[in-house]
Amino acid sequence: MNNVEKIKEGIERRREYLRSKANVVPAPGGLQDPPLKAVELDVLDGDPEGLLHVSMLVSDLDVKIPFWGFLIPQNAYAEVTMNIRDSAGTIVYTDPRKHDGPLPQSVFPLKQNIPQASIPHEGTYTIDYSVESSSGNSNVSEPFTITIDRTAPYYNADPTVAFPAALVVPEKSITDAYFTGGVDEFVCILPEYSGRTLEDRIIVFWDPVLPENISAPDPAFGPVFVPDDLKIPIPKIIIEKRPNGPTFAVYWLIDKAGNVSSISTPAKVDVQLGALPADLKDPEVPLGPLVDLADAHLGVEVKIPAYNNPKGSTIQAKWGAIDLDSKDPGSDPVDVFISVPWSVLKSEYAGGPGGEPVKASYQVKRGSLLFPDAPLVVEVEVDFSTIGPVNPDEPNPVNPDLAPVHVVGADGEQDKLTLADKLKDITATVELYTPVAPGEVLQLYWGVPDKPVADFTVVNESAQDPITFIIPWAAIEAQGNNPALRMYYTINSATGNNPQQSLDTLVDVAVMVVGFDPVSFPDLYEDTGGFKTLSCRSLYSEDYADPTAKFGFRVQVPGDTDLNVGDTLIAVWQGYEFDTTTAIPATRFTHTHPPLTADEVANGFIFLVEPYDTYIVSAP
Repeated sequence: MNNVEKIKEGIERRREYLRSKANVVPAPGGLQDPPLKAVELDVLDGDPEGLLHVSMLVSDLDVKIPFWGFLIPQNAYAEVTMNIRDSAGTIVYTDPRKHDGPLPQSVFPLKQNIPQASIPHEGTYTIDYSVESSSGNSNVSEPFTITIDRTAPYYNADPTVAFPAALVVPEKSITDAYFTGGVDEFVCILPEYSGRTLEDRIIVFWDPVLPENISAPDPAFGPVFVPDDLKIPIPKIIIEKRPNGPTFAVYWLIDKAGNVSSISTPAKVDVQLGALPADLKDPEVPLGPLVDLADAHLGVEVKIPAYNNPKGSTIQAKWGAIDLDSKDPGSDPVDVFISVPWSVLKSEYAGGPGGEPVKASYQVKRGSLLFPDAPLVVEVEVDFSTIGPVNPDEPNPVNPDLAPVHVVGADGEQDKLTLADKLKDITATVELYTPVAPGEVLQLYWGVPDKPVADFTVVNESAQDPITFIIPWAAIEAQGNNPALRMYYTINSATGNNPQQSLDTLVDVAVMVVGFDPVSFPDLYEDTGGFKTLSCRSLYSEDYADPTAKFGFRVQVPGDTDLNVGDTLIAVWQGYEFDTTTAIPATRFTHTHPPLTADEVANGFIFLVEPYDTYIVSAP
């Protein structure tokens, strides 16, 4: 005997008991025997019997009592007791209510809702009711079976396994190649799960961001019944509508009662549709094949030759085993240069002495894809070895720990040469560095870095010994006068690649007598006797048609080999009395010319003495 039959048997016993106690005349319609009709309640069709949708469990349960077969007249009443019984027949909820007459058939069905708080949590139950009128009529209803299921698919109290397993994806990345041969779906597999039923449903989302909830728009699949073969096809058109990049496939399961699972563990797929990077070439090191300290000071770069379809990709380069900053090449094919910091260069150099091979390499990354499969490589020789004291400012070739070099002129002043030093070779002196070794070479530079003017090779000298260079007069003459001429020296081994350089010593050089050719006047008036004067006929106007235009005497300053580009030249116009010695102060005009151009150094320039009334009329 099952539970329902037991419950019916119990109801029949109670009905007989009530009949035995009642000594009344049945009303029209009589006492209902067989039992009263069961309550009316919305439940889902099929198995399990009487399944309530979970949406009905969030408020009072809407239960209706059909007409029970006898009338309750005016001034009478009916006592209606509703019960919920568990599978063992134990009453877990009872609700007696008194209904005053009249109760004609038209008022049925009667509502007698079950409070939400009194709805059992889960399981199979029956609802029945009994009716006893004030006139003694009584009866008990048929039981109505309900099933309450509040457990979502995949539910597990252990939070580590509370989320449904991720969809199994056929590939971790999707490119155009996946859809060749007429393929128009990306078919995932739903892992089997405990308790699956034919009426479980699934909804799947495919998006770069996780959906906030099951009601998110634009699902990729469903909601539909879980396929028997557990295959979940994601249409190509859905994939194409989403942007390239990391994409997440997640799903929810919904059982017949409407219970919703937790969101699944995401399955991550890298979508990279469209033309992929192609025609990649070996990297280059423009300052190679030997990379030395001077290169490091200038800035070493790895050149990545232009490649096709760079949009959306990044370049990942290495110097030796160290990753360099990744670089976005942009949308169009162009050469890309990636800087190699000094810290990386230094770290990948074992210390020498001499050169060591280092590989520069790269791959192009688009999403999770790498092109090509193995890095493209170029090998260069790297040499950062030096002699002498360690340079605290590496890779700067200037080592501040090298002693400065000095000269003393004929007048006895340090780092100053005068006319007294003209035509003479000059001695420069410096203290040897620590550590020093035989065969090391010092070279002295005077003014220009192109070529040393003197050198010194260490034989058996010791650290801190003074050594001398002889600066030939020809080298001094070639550089001419200079109030701050650069003098410095370098140290290196006889075959080294990395000379270290001292700080500059600025020498005040004034060994040449400077004389410029005289100015001339382009507009001199020459009379028939060949006599030349500056007269009214010599006046020059910037615009003869404009009486307000500037006019005066033009002066031609010639070019000169003693002038240099960027020099500032000052010319003075001064009028004198007829005695040619007494200056007329009012006529003094000073022209300060802007820094000279190369053309002005070679060919000179013209300036205008004006205004006429101020600087010319006052002259005799």
